Amino acid sequence: MNKEFTLLYVRRKTFIFKKNLNKNIKWNYQPGKRSPSWSYSIIEHSRRLNKALKNSPSLKPYFDAVFDECYNEACKVAAVETQLPLTTFPESSPFTKSDVLDVNIDDYFIE
Repeated sequence: MNKEFTLLYVRRKTFIFKKNLNKNIKWNYQPGKRSPSWSYSIIEHSRRLNKALKNSPSLKPYFDAVFDECYNEACKVAAVETQLPLTTFPESSPFTKSDVLDVNIDDYFIE
C-alpha cells in the first residue's frame, strides 16, 4: 500500500469511528428519537470498524490513541444535530472501545 492510500484509508476509518460514536451519543441522549436507521447505522459502522481492524491489525493502536479525540469531535456534531448544549455530554466518553466494536444487536431494537 502506498503512503497516500494508507492515509486516506485511515482517515476514512476515523470518520466511521466518529460516526459510530455520534450515533451512540444520540441514541443515549435522545431516546424518543431513536429510529431503525440509527440502529442500523450503529451496527453497520461497528461491523466496518471490526472488518478494518481484522484486515489491518496495525490500526488498533491508532484507534486506541484517537478514541478520546473522536469522542470529543462526535460530541460537537451531536450537539449541533440534537440542538443540545455541548455541556450536556460528559467530557470523557461514557463508552468504551468495546461498546463501539462489540455491538450486541439486541441492544438496538426499539421498544
